Amino acid sequence: MTNYSGYMGKVALLDLSEGEVRDYPWSDEDRRQYIGGKAMAEKLLADVLKGKTDALSPESPIVIATGPLTGTGAPCSNHFFVAALSPLGGGISVSGCGGDFGLYLKKAGFDALVIKGKCENPTWIVMKNDKLSFNDCGDMWGMELSAAQEEMKKRLDEQRNCNVKCGMLCIGPAGENLVPFASVASGERDVIHCDLGAVFGSKNLKGIVATGNNDVPVADRPSAVKSRVDWIAALRRHPLTGDLLPVMGTAGFVPKLQSAGLLPVKNYSAGTSDRASEIGGESFAKDHNIGCTGCTYCPIKCERLMRNDLGTLMGPGLEAMVLLGSNIQNYDVNLIIKWSRKLHELGLDLRTAANVLAQAMDEGRHGVAFGKSEGVCELFSEIASGEAVELAKAAVETPRLDLEALAVGSYIGEASATAQLWAELNEAVASCGQCEKLLYSEIPAWLVKKDGTAAAFIARKLMPVAVALLRIAGKLPESVGLSLPMSAFATEMKHSVGMELSLDDFLTAGKNGIEAAKTLGGEDTKVVLPKGLTSLSKALPFAIKLPTLDEIKSGALRLPDITGLFARKA
Repeated sequence: MTNYSGYMGKVALLDLSEGEVRDYPWSDEDRRQYIGGKAMAEKLLADVLKGKTDALSPESPIVIATGPLTGTGAPCSNHFFVAALSPLGGGISVSGCGGDFGLYLKKAGFDALVIKGKCENPTWIVMKNDKLSFNDCGDMWGMELSAAQEEMKKRLDEQRNCNVKCGMLCIGPAGENLVPFASVASGERDVIHCDLGAVFGSKNLKGIVATGNNDVPVADRPSAVKSRVDWIAALRRHPLTGDLLPVMGTAGFVPKLQSAGLLPVKNYSAGTSDRASEIGGESFAKDHNIGCTGCTYCPIKCERLMRNDLGTLMGPGLEAMVLLGSNIQNYDVNLIIKWSRKLHELGLDLRTAANVLAQAMDEGRHGVAFGKSEGVCELFSEIASGEAVELAKAAVETPRLDLEALAVGSYIGEASATAQLWAELNEAVASCGQCEKLLYSEIPAWLVKKDGTAAAFIARKLMPVAVALLRIAGKLPESVGLSLPMSAFATEMKHSVGMELSLDDFLTAGKNGIEAAKTLGGEDTKVVLPKGLTSLSKALPFAIKLPTLDEIKSGALRLPDITGLFARKA
């Protein structure tokens, strides 16, 4: 139970080996320290995982957590987070996803799940109003993602004798075959940068369906609704959240990467391409886009809709356009659409699979070559089947760049103080159960619109001073704090959850999540850099202390000053 609104007050511990469900203790003090969502997932995993274990052993837990704003109607309050030990890197992996699974997990009565053990046979789980049922799905083992989710929905409807509204989490063949960079998906949305599909597969867990009719409590709904009007209006006025993302989606950041000399080209060997415009958001909007959509409660609507022979589907985002585009010398958007869809259905993480493909092309192996389409789909199928063992091992050495963070980070500068603040803010927003794109509206609009001017350059250099002043002001009383940046988040937590948070409290919760991840090797994991980083960075419009070529060749390298941009998301 809890004295706060927004939470359902229940964390469930599922023992798959025993088929048992127990309550897991999570106090209001824990809620104040970690809020929920990403930080909560990291802390739960750190507490449950006593000592190191193999990521694919039955003792290795999976944590799924929502935030207190998930399901309240707050802007972009749609995210849930999945955490486990990574079978790819061995450290902690925490990945977020939008859609509606988090909402329905709360409607089922749960804030979070801790999953341990292993099902005896292939299984899918139904969670409904505090009750769980385990269902055999041996005949679904091997199904691709869309077919498997359709089948689970069909069987649930037959069980309930009605059309059940629900959220789903599922793995594809890659997860079943324990491919170390297999992903997890919810509907058409992949859990971003996720390499945890094999952890689900090792537990014989094909999927989880959540449904229920519990209401998510809101402390002061009239005040919350009123304050959201201004917040949404501000989001729609901002050049990123009100213009670029709604019109072009995340692929709209391609020109930013190009202008900064940071666009991955031909397996990261160059940072610009004279054909970059062919894979940008503007090109997709013109030739393929039929509309836009977004996650539950999202006023930004950054997802593109397209139509092909499979029907109306979500279009590719930034990473698909770049990593299946310029980085493998392909500028045919139709092929990017085809390949990204193939990876989704197989349940493979797009970023890692695309990097492995680029490496194979660079080495002239596996019958694939730069600028050629032949053999690509076949290679992805071979990887998902578990046959391409050497490629799975090579994935550990592929670059771990978050391209969207790289593009957005170039607006705000690269000083360590700025990067640290941004990391804590990202963590705190994710802990509320909200999409991190909300933070983009906190970047001064003039810095975005005039990012190439001398004034913007100077502003980035002065950013550490502003960060220091902001941290000092964040410790002041609420009367001052509510006039600072991030005030909308504090106001929403006050009205929806009944939790009074100063900016300092908000940042501390984010920091606590980062520290919890460090205990398991999350934020402290080493950064694998692309071989072309030295040449790419020459065009950066701000100063970065670059590694030497010898440092890059020596292997993994820790870069504390730019971890927020170049590190793989924990």
